[in-house]
Amino acid sequence: MILKGPDYTVMLTRQGGYPWTGNAFLQIKGFDNDGGTIYDSARENFSPEQWEDYLQNLNGHATVVLSYQGCLFVASDYLRTFPLFYSIQNKHFYLSDDVHSLPEGDGQAPGKIASLCFDTLGYTLGRETLSPHIFQMNAGESLRWSRGSLQTEIYYDYRPGHSPLADKDAFFKTAKKAAQETGDRLAKNLRGRKALVPLSGGYDSRLVLCFLKECGYENVMTYTYGSEESFEVQIASRAAQNLGYPWVRIPLDTNIYQRYQNQILYYLDYAGQYAAQPTLYDFVALKHGQKTGMLPHDAVFVPGHVGSLLKGHYLPKLTGKPIYERKDAAQHLFLIFGQFKYLFSPGEKRLLLNAIQKEIADKSGDEAWYCDAVLTWNNRFRQSRLTVNGLRHAELSGLSWMIPLWDRKFATEWYTFLPSLRQGAKEWCDFIRKAYFVPMKVDFPRGNPNMNRRPKGGLIKHLPLKVRQFYKVVRGRMSCYPDVNNYAALIELLHREAQTRPSPFADHYGRMFEASRKIMTEKGRHGKK
Repeated sequence: MILKGPDYTVMLTRQGGYPWTGNAFLQIKGFDNDGGTIYDSARENFSPEQWEDYLQNLNGHATVVLSYQGCLFVASDYLRTFPLFYSIQNKHFYLSDDVHSLPEGDGQAPGKIASLCFDTLGYTLGRETLSPHIFQMNAGESLRWSRGSLQTEIYYDYRPGHSPLADKDAFFKTAKKAAQETGDRLAKNLRGRKALVPLSGGYDSRLVLCFLKECGYENVMTYTYGSEESFEVQIASRAAQNLGYPWVRIPLDTNIYQRYQNQILYYLDYAGQYAAQPTLYDFVALKHGQKTGMLPHDAVFVPGHVGSLLKGHYLPKLTGKPIYERKDAAQHLFLIFGQFKYLFSPGEKRLLLNAIQKEIADKSGDEAWYCDAVLTWNNRFRQSRLTVNGLRHAELSGLSWMIPLWDRKFATEWYTFLPSLRQGAKEWCDFIRKAYFVPMKVDFPRGNPNMNRRPKGGLIKHLPLKVRQFYKVVRGRMSCYPDVNNYAALIELLHREAQTRPSPFADHYGRMFEASRKIMTEKGRHGKK
């Protein structure tokens, strides 16, 4: 679909998963968890302000492109579910959902900050990409182009407010009702179609399966990738069996990665778009499963993204300070999401901290502000550019998807619980175990790669965050650490293609980031399947 104005051109080409719908002046794609129609003739005459209000209140995911009174208006939802990119050449504005439809200018090398952000986080920050002349829309952002002038603003209000319920039991009753309604909406929107649930050994995907079971939805298939010895496989197979759903294991080994090497490199380019690291092993598992007939081609993909956000896993520890500043939030975000190797370089660390801090709206606030600032940044960048963007593999396979743990009515209810009561994972885990796992007989512990090698507990979780980061790097390099999904083979494939050597002080994600950045910016893979 192409929309044209006197000084702008819009090229919307990606129709997988959820197609673009509309007319010559309005294009929208997405879905409504409440069952409403995203494209409705009653909204054709909406003003930009009305579209912003619509997206603010939508219990779902959508992106809007509108030609309005000679201007171009674009709005991305709160998770940037459907990425859009733009370029300005000779005072002409180009917008597309595919970076390779945009003019790239003179092909300069990536900027230093964009490269640093990608290598340490797995994605660039703000509007920057790895191409200096191509920019991206941020989550919760709207854009206006008029008479050669570009204006962007964050229209989406991420602040959840806070519940007056300070009693855990009373709040759990409210949360349980919201969870049941979420499951009912999920079943209704599936409309009898097969739900394909990637089932891990963790709690999030297991909870999605419990939602489906609770509301009596039976057209479900589950799968887990990895070796037979994988902790994910062991736990997931038991959970699926106890809930009465079919389950298959998708193997991942060196031969399989090599078999799909060209497709992996194509997908890296297709999903990365100069901006983010795609989840390549998810792609290979789905590709191999469909290719071999183990997984269906016609289904709705229903992952467990991202329960860890609900359980407070990423919230900072509160130290009792009366006022927290942006630098406090930036330091916390860097420590939990950054690569250990940059702790050795004060200059590069400072650049990264400044880049993170730049995307935090207010300068300071109390502990509620501190937690909300971290949560908002996490939603707008890490979750939108890694987790939600990870759904591109379903899109490329022609599957639509739903994200029930990001049902806004459920998530907003949980976020209102006081941050001081959501610290760590305990309250969330207590809630889902009591409400779902125990009564449904799937109350298995969350897996970890050493679940059969060491007793529970240990001192690691009590160590400072910097020490735990270093431990993660060392552990990932130890031969005794079980590589149940053979990530080493995938990392070797990427570095061989990039003609690079991985950093010894990066974890396995960081080693992927380094090679992927070079492949995306130097190899020109697009169009080669």
